[in-house]
Amino acid sequence: LWDKPSDRGTLSGGSWQAGLPLVNLHGQDVQRVARSTSASTAHTRFRVDLGTARPALLSMFALLNHTITAAGQWRIVATSDASDADPGARGLDTGLMDVWVPTAMFGAQPWGVLPWDGIDETAYPSGTVAFPLLPAPVVARYLWVYIEDAANPAGFVQAGRFLAGQAWSPQVNASYGASIRWVDPGEARRTRGGRRVVKTAPRYRQFEMQFEALSEAEAMGIAFEVSRQ
Repeated sequence: LWDKPSDRGTLSGGSWQAGLPLVNLHGQDVQRVARSTSASTAHTRFRVDLGTARPALLSMFALLNHTITAAGQWRIVATSDASDADPGARGLDTGLMDVWVPTAMFGAQPWGVLPWDGIDETAYPSGTVAFPLLPAPVVARYLWVYIEDAANPAGFVQAGRFLAGQAWSPQVNASYGASIRWVDPGEARRTRGGRRVVKTAPRYRQFEMQFEALSEAEAMGIAFEVSRQ
C-alpha cells in the first residue's frame, strides 16, 4: 500500500472525543488514537474527502491499532456522493466484512485451547491491523468507512491509523530465500557485581525479501518511491 491519497484527504463524520479526534487517523504515531464517543454505528463511521486535485486510485485499505472486537465488522464505500445517499453513485461497496481474520490453523493447538473462530489475538504482537485488498482499483472522490461493533464492552471504538490507496505487486515475484524472524528489542546485561539485569520490550516479526527481477520502470518508479516514503 504505497500511494495513499487518504493522507491528503479531509476526515469528517461520526462522533469522536475532543481529546482524541478523528484527525489522529492521519498521524504516523499509531498510539495516538481517534476514539468515538460511543460504540453505536452512527458514532463509529467516518468519511474521507479525497479532493479533486487528481483522481484517487484505491485498491487497498488498512486500519491499524484498532480496538474492534472479534465480532465487529466494517464496510467500505467509495462514491461520488458526499452523503452516500445515492447507491447509484457508488463505485465500490464491500458490504460488511469481518475485521479480524483467522490466524490459528485448525489442529495447531490442543483440543479445547484452539479458538473456535480461529482468531488468536496474540498473533498481532505489534498491534491489530485489518487490510482488505480489492481485485482491481476503483476511482472515487469520497470514501466512507462504516464500523459495526455496537456491543464493544469498552463502550467506544478507537484506531490509530487509516490508510487507503494503491497496492503494488511487481510483475515478477520476490526471489527465493525470503526469511522471517523475531526481533527482541529488550536488553540483558550484567552489573559489575554480577547481577543480571533484564529490560523487556515487546518482540516483533521482521520479514525480509529481495526483488531481483524488477523492470527499470518498477525499480526507478514505484519501488524507489516506496523507499522514499
